[in-house]
Amino acid sequence: MPKPVDFTASSPLTADVVMVGSGISGLFCALKLADAGKTVVILTKNALTENNSRYAQGGIAAVLPECGEDSIAAHKTDTLVAGAELCEPAIVDAILRDGHLAIADLLLLGVPFDRDEFGNLAMTLEGGHHARRILHAGGDATGKQVEMTLNRHVENHANIRCIPHCQVVRLLHNTHGHCVGVDAVASRTGEAIRLLASHTVLATGGAGRLFAHTTNPVGATGNGFVLAAQAGATLVDMAFIQFHPTGLVHNGQTKFLMSEALRGEGGILRDKAGHPIMEGVHPLKDLAPRDIVARTIEATMKRDGTDTVWLDMTHVSAAHIEERFPTLLQGALDYGLDMRITPIPVAPAAHYIMGGVAVNLNGETAIPGLVAIGETVWTGLHGANRLASNSLLECVVIARNVAETLGQQPATPPPVASQVATKPQAYQWQHNANECADDFAASDFGQFQQRFRTAMSQHVGIVRHADDLMAMQATLTAMQQTMAQKNWHTLAPWGVDMAQQLQLAQWVVLSALHRTESRGAHSRSDYPQTEPLPRHQRMVVDKNGKATCEWQMVGGVEVITTEPPAMVEA
Repeated sequence: MPKPVDFTASSPLTADVVMVGSGISGLFCALKLADAGKTVVILTKNALTENNSRYAQGGIAAVLPECGEDSIAAHKTDTLVAGAELCEPAIVDAILRDGHLAIADLLLLGVPFDRDEFGNLAMTLEGGHHARRILHAGGDATGKQVEMTLNRHVENHANIRCIPHCQVVRLLHNTHGHCVGVDAVASRTGEAIRLLASHTVLATGGAGRLFAHTTNPVGATGNGFVLAAQAGATLVDMAFIQFHPTGLVHNGQTKFLMSEALRGEGGILRDKAGHPIMEGVHPLKDLAPRDIVARTIEATMKRDGTDTVWLDMTHVSAAHIEERFPTLLQGALDYGLDMRITPIPVAPAAHYIMGGVAVNLNGETAIPGLVAIGETVWTGLHGANRLASNSLLECVVIARNVAETLGQQPATPPPVASQVATKPQAYQWQHNANECADDFAASDFGQFQQRFRTAMSQHVGIVRHADDLMAMQATLTAMQQTMAQKNWHTLAPWGVDMAQQLQLAQWVVLSALHRTESRGAHSRSDYPQTEPLPRHQRMVVDKNGKATCEWQMVGGVEVITTEPPAMVEA
């Protein structure tokens, strides 16, 4: 039976900084803050090691001083082209320029980036890049290697405390509107956790788990976007969701990501007849930007009546595959697929969201005391389509900036309980099995969750249409009503998490309906043309979750406010 959760029953925990999330951006930022003398508490929804960063295979894109013929200008050109005119050029300059500083920090921490036979940092090529500028570690396990290195330091740091298996249910504010911490529920025990801090940092990752087919782990449900927006932060360009072209498919299910670096090392995408599908589509062929490759795969599957295309590595030396891609090779072998001797079935899967919480280069949101980093943010770097491996670059550069900014601020007493002005809200704790367990999948809630994700993949996928988007709106409204009728939205952790997913999905759909063009990762079959003036879509939501949208020109301050048409209100 559910039991009430009382956040005022005991004295709150306090720290200089509360970090919500334990991916690379959160861990890196926490370490640098702790080294600067700040006390940090890391709250994470699952185990400390379960996050999107751990599954990042490709690497970190960065132009280093020793890169020879490559340049920041060339990297910028590739970023702007991939971003389909929606990148902010000044932000691109700033982040790419500071990439080498963040890499130097990671090297000092002991991240084991791969090196060539001469001891130099090894670089690979990925889609959209015209030069080898992708650093990698463990061959195809960059995220895991970076995260493991950072975790070792975090676990041994006297200024850092970690609280895993913890669902944040809301941000707290004082009478001046400053964020002063969070309320959370321990998922396994139902313990109420009120944590007060001078600064709250959201590092909660992306939202790939809104979809049935995704490369993201179970925790990537977009909580940070909802927490920030409900507190008054601005969301930008939420329609832009990148579908990675090559998720390995087995028995109709996406199992894991087959890195773009495979195509960087010679992999070829083929249709059921063995023809290379990217021939004549783009000058870079299989290394075209991800949105182009994903749409080509989608069109090929529809034409051929197949559920996949095939990634062919059989012409690449087996020894090179074994050395460069040991994790991917073994992962495919676990499903009876040997890329050394047979092409691998792949299909697009939800991977990364280019939109997010609006922040500046120091991670600051519109709310004093609230900072955001990692995939949760929108800085203006990625535009309408993220260039491969620019995400980890943004993660570490912005996290570094945040740590330097907050670390230099003089010590101040953390907030006290009497300063919390957030109105009380009733939550209940009810334990539920892990979502991978059979009893959860078969439960009413498990089936409800799967219907939601299937509908999102069907109606808000790679190619969209107003009819599908409005059908999804109706589905979401009905599901929110069901949640309210069953009182699921008050149940922590899983009910609160699902309510946040439904709310975020409403905003994504609304954003997609308003963007009546095809640009980058957002493709509309009813609006196939690209508008001549690239514009950002800014969204602010009221306390009831209703969104107001406005348009802002790229590189400028001109804002055109537009109320959502009645038929697409959320």
